[in-house]
Amino acid sequence: MKLAATLFTTVLGGAADYSSNGDNWTGTCQTGQRQSPIHIDETGNDIITKTTFQDFKVENYDTPMKWKVINKATTIQLEPNAGSPEMKLTGGYLGSEYKLLQIHFHWDVNANGLPVGPQGSEHTVTRKGQTAITPYRGEVHFVHGKVGADLSDLSTAAGDDLAVLGFFLDVDDSLPKSWFDYTLDDLIDVNVQDTASPPTAEIEIDWTASSMLPKELDGFWRYEGSLTTPTCNEIVRWTVFETPLTMKQASWDNLVKSVGLAADNTSPHVPSNYRNVQPLNDRKISYYKKSNVVAPSSSKKKFGTKVAFGTLPMSYKDPLTGQMSTKLQQVQKVLLCFGEDEKLCMFM
Repeated sequence: MKLAATLFTTVLGGAADYSSNGDNWTGTCQTGQRQSPIHIDETGNDIITKTTFQDFKVENYDTPMKWKVINKATTIQLEPNAGSPEMKLTGGYLGSEYKLLQIHFHWDVNANGLPVGPQGSEHTVTRKGQTAITPYRGEVHFVHGKVGADLSDLSTAAGDDLAVLGFFLDVDDSLPKSWFDYTLDDLIDVNVQDTASPPTAEIEIDWTASSMLPKELDGFWRYEGSLTTPTCNEIVRWTVFETPLTMKQASWDNLVKSVGLAADNTSPHVPSNYRNVQPLNDRKISYYKKSNVVAPSSSKKKFGTKVAFGTLPMSYKDPLTGQMSTKLQQVQKVLLCFGEDEKLCMFM
C-alpha cells in the first residue's frame, strides 16, 4: 500500500494549472461523465433525502502520530508518516473499510464567497428555500483509500476505491479559536513557506487527525464522482458535509499565503486552487441527516387487554350446614395480551 499511496499523492499533488480553474484540463477531466466537484442544488429534483442514518466509525484518528506537512506548490498537504497506525473509516453507508491517505486544502486568495466574489470552495450549494449560492471561502478534503484496493494504477481503479470527506471552510472572527486555527497557525504558518521554485518545504509534527474533525459527522451529501485534479479519475465516493468548519481571518490569511511564495515572500504563485463545478449528468445526490430518520410508529401497541366471558365450576360452603358443593357460575376475567396480533394472553 505504501507504493500505491506514494503514487496517488504524487498524482494529486502535481503542479496543476489553475489559471482557468480547471476548464483547460484535457482527457478524462474534459470527457468524463461523473466529474467533481459539483453544484449541490437542494431546490431541484436531484437530491434524494434519506430517512435512515448510519454513523461513521473511525479508528486511530485520535492516536498521536508523526505527520508530514508539505508545501506541494499548489496546496498544503498533511500525510501520516510511513509506519504510523492506519486510520480506518467505516460506516456512513460507504459500504467498505477505508484508510486515511492524506489531507489537503482548496481556496482562492481573494475568496469572499459567491455570488459576489471568488468561491474558494470546490463544491457549491444552494440550500432549500434559498435562491442564491451559499458562500464558502474554501474546502478541506480527507482522502481515503479502500483497504485492499490496488491503487498502483489509478486508471484501472474501481469507481469506489477512494472515499473523500469534504468540509467547507468559512471565516468567523466572533468565535473562539478553533482546531483549524491551531492547525494552521501552529503547524503550517511560515513553517512550510519556501522561496524555492518549485517549493520544497516540509516539516514533521506530532498530531492527531481527530483534532481536525468536527464532534459529530452528521448532515452530509453523497454522490459518485472523481478526483478534482488531473487526471480526474472517476474513482471517488464523495461525502460533502453541510456544516462548515470555521477559522479566524488571520488563520485564513496564513493558509492562502502558505504555498508557492515568490522571492519577495509576498506574492503567491497559486492564488487559486479550486476547480470549477462540473455537470451532474443525471447523477443523483443522497442527503443524510439524523433528524430526518423516521421515528417508529406510536400506533403499534406492545400489549393490550381483553375481557373473557364464560362459565366456570365454582365451589362454595353452605353457611348453615357446612357442606361443600359445586355448581357452574357465569364469570368474566381481564386478560393481558402481547404481540402485534395479541394472541399470547394471560390472566391479570
